[in-house]
Amino acid sequence: MQNSLKIMLVDDDDGDALLAKHAFSEADPSSVLITKTNGREMLDSLEMMDACELPDLILLDINMPVMDGMTALTRLRASPQLQTIPVVIFSTSDAQSDVADAYRRGASGYVVKPGSYSELVRITGSLSTYWAQTMTRADPRP
Repeated sequence: MQNSLKIMLVDDDDGDALLAKHAFSEADPSSVLITKTNGREMLDSLEMMDACELPDLILLDINMPVMDGMTALTRLRASPQLQTIPVVIFSTSDAQSDVADAYRRGASGYVVKPGSYSELVRITGSLSTYWAQTMTRADPRP
């Protein structure tokens, strides 16, 4: 990998967050995972970061307290300083209405959380490879 991929995982389920952390460590040991528990916490954290500190990728759950993922995605896309950060919805929901809504709101991708750890490692490895090696991302600095 070129550089370590800085990923912000926004999920209120501590167990899911811990599994994702282990899966990213296994799939891409150079990745750095920052966790937040809801959309409000994510936005507050991002707004306090310098451009060089911003994550390369946000994995965003939909159903969370305080601020859900869809609302957070809409607000993120409305922010000139944050709107270029890739956001992949990472949810247990496979409802087409949720998938369509996420893309309408500006999601870069949508991944349904897998049912097994081995599948989670495969998915996290694919995400790391895609966002760190394949994609050309926009520079968040103005």
